[in-house]
Parts: sequence; C-alpha cells; structure tokens
Amino acid sequence: MRITIKLKLALAFAFLIALVGAMGALAISNLSSLQGAITNLVQGPANDLNNVRGLSSAFLISARYEKNIILATAREDVVNYQKAEAKATEEALAYAAKLKTSSNTEIVKEVRDIEKSFEQLLPLRKKIIELGVENTPEANAKAADLSMHTAREWNNKITAGMEQLAEKAVAAMAATSEATNHQYETSRTVLLSCIAAATLFAVGVAVWMSLGIGRGLKRGIAAAEAVAIGDLESEIDYKANDEIGDLIITLRRMTANLRETASVAAKIADGDLLVSPKPLSDKDTLGHALTRMVERLRAVVTDALTASGNVSSGSQQLSSAAEQIAQGATEQASAAEEASSAMEEMAANIKQNADNAAQTEKIARQSAKDA
Repeated sequence: MRITIKLKLALAFAFLIALVGAMGALAISNLSSLQGAITNLVQGPANDLNNVRGLSSAFLISARYEKNIILATAREDVVNYQKAEAKATEEALAYAAKLKTSSNTEIVKEVRDIEKSFEQLLPLRKKIIELGVENTPEANAKAADLSMHTAREWNNKITAGMEQLAEKAVAAMAATSEATNHQYETSRTVLLSCIAAATLFAVGVAVWMSLGIGRGLKRGIAAAEAVAIGDLESEIDYKANDEIGDLIITLRRMTANLRETASVAAKIADGDLLVSPKPLSDKDTLGHALTRMVERLRAVVTDALTASGNVSSGSQQLSSAAEQIAQGATEQASAAEEASSAMEEMAANIKQNADNAAQTEKIARQSAKDA
C-alpha cells in the first residue's frame, strides 16, 4: 500500500480531530454531569439545609412569641404576639412539609419524628396561649407553669431533633459537595490526560514526519549536489513509498540518464564514432547535441579520408613524373658517352674538333651529374 505524505497528514489530522471530538464530547458529558450534581446539590442537600434552618428559625420564633404572650400585659400586644406565633407555627409546618419531600430518607424520618413531638406540643401551646390571652395573674401563672415544665420538655425534644436534622443535612451536603469535587477532579484529570495524549501524539507525528521528510530531502540534495560537481556514480538509498520517494526515483533516473550520456560522450572522445546517441525526448537538448556532434564528426572524418586519398593519388603521380625525368637523364648520359667516343675518334684527325669534343664531353658529364 502506498502511504503518501498526504495520507500520513490526513490520518494524523483525522486522529487528532477524533481525539479532540472525543475530548469535547467527554467535556460536555462531564459538564452535564457536574451541572446535574450541582443542581442536585442545590435542590437536595442545600435545599434541605435551608429548610432545616427555616424550620428551626420558625420554631424558635413561635416559642419566643409564646413567652411574649405570657409576659405581655397590654391587650393589643397579646393579640399581635398571638398572630405572630400563629404565623411562625404555620411557617414551621410548611418547612416540615418541604423536608418530608426530601430524597434523603434519614432527613424525612427525622422530620416525621419532629412532627410527632410537635403534635404533642401544639395542644399545650394552644392552652398556654389561651391562658395568656386571658391575661390574668392566675392564668399567666398557669401558662408560665405549662411553658416552663411540660411544654419545655417537648420544646427541648423538638430542638434536639432539629439539631440532629441540621447535622444530617450538613453531612449530606458535605458528602454531595465532596462527590461533586471528586467528579470535577476526575473530569479534569481525564481531560488533562487527553490533552497530554493529543499533544504528545501531535508532537510525535510532527517529529516523525519532519525527520522522514528531512532525511529524504537531505539525500536528494546530496545526490543533486553530486550531479552538480559531475559525480554520476553516487547512489541514493531511500525506500519509503511517498512523494519524497518519487523525487528520489526521479533523481535516480536523471543520474542514470546523465551517466549513460556521459558514457556515450566518453566513447566519442575515444574516437568511437559508431555510437548512436538516443535523445530521451524532443526536449533532450544534450542528447540532440551529441547526435549532431557525432554526425558532424563523421562528416569531418569522411572529408579527411577523401582528402587523404587525393593526396595519395597526387603523390603517386609525382613519383611517376620523377621516374620519367630520371629515365630521360639516363638516356641523355648514354648519348653523351656515344658523342664522346666519336669525338675521341675525330681527335686524331682534327685537333680543334678534339678540343670541342673534349669540351662537349666535359659538359655532358657535368649534365649527367646534375641529373
């Protein structure tokens, strides 16, 4: 399978996008869970604690107004305290009703126990208020006695129950808060781990690809520099099947073609004009130039051979002419010798002719030597 740089980048970015998408989905899921936990905290333990505090405050206010009714002397104050006590009691019962809807079963159980005690207290409080409304010394004394003894026992029991209720509400809120914090810490750890993994993967892929591309380019540059200084024997070792590999293969082909062209040029330089350069394409300037050079060298050699043949023929003609001249000279020497003999014969008869014949012989001898 051909794994190109484009495919490597696509796979790397696809993985990173998938990882980022997973991180986003995880973050949204964790945020949703965290939001749900916070909502549960607000609507659950926090709301329970708020209702417990409201119940406790309303109960204490109703108890205080109960005491104020006993201590008040003015009729108007007694009526006002009576209304305030009724309102506080109503609020306490409303808070108790809210607490009974809590998801915390322990709180619901404790509230039911408090309600039972409150049901025992209400008739006593009603009696105390009625005595306080009479606003007579005897009635106030009875009301105070009920409030300080029988009613106080139930008040203390209810107060103790409310303290336990508050402790349970606080404990539930603390547990929920701790669980929420734990969920937040877990979510943060997971997200940070994913971010670290994505960062390491991205850095690893970047380093791996940069090293691979750099290694291939470095070898390609080295091969190109070798060709630039005329070294056509260098070999490039690169096996990856990618774009850099395509570049290396092209450089190898270029080097091989240049090596073959250089071999043809070397044969031509050694005098082998029988080689036939083959241009690689119409754009192969060097191949076409070598072809034209071989053709012209062949023409020059042919012309030289023709001229050499002509020179040889002329030399043969010149040699034949020289031979003819030598033969003529030989014939002239022979004639001179014959004339000399005739003169010698004539010398006896005519001295003048002898002298002339001697002079002629001398001249003939000199001519024979010159020839």
